[in-house]
Amino acid sequence: MGRGALLDIPGSKGLDSLEDGYAVTVEDLEAAAEHGRVTIEEGDIILLRTGQLARCRAQGWAPLPAAMRQVFRS
Repeated sequence: MGRGALLDIPGSKGLDSLEDGYAVTVEDLEAAAEHGRVTIEEGDIILLRTGQLARCRAQGWAPLPAAMRQVFRS
């Protein structure tokens, strides 16, 4: 068990999503934590928002499998 924290990488850069293949750096993580006013502590579980799923859905890329459609319904 641990505390969870979400870091919005593109949000901290003023973007909707990261480009395909973008390599997230330590500086990106630090900037996203500062942007979200999140303090990361030892043992925390970190989730990274990249914006990829929303971009894929908006551009009509391959439809999600039925089980995933239930999870990601708007």
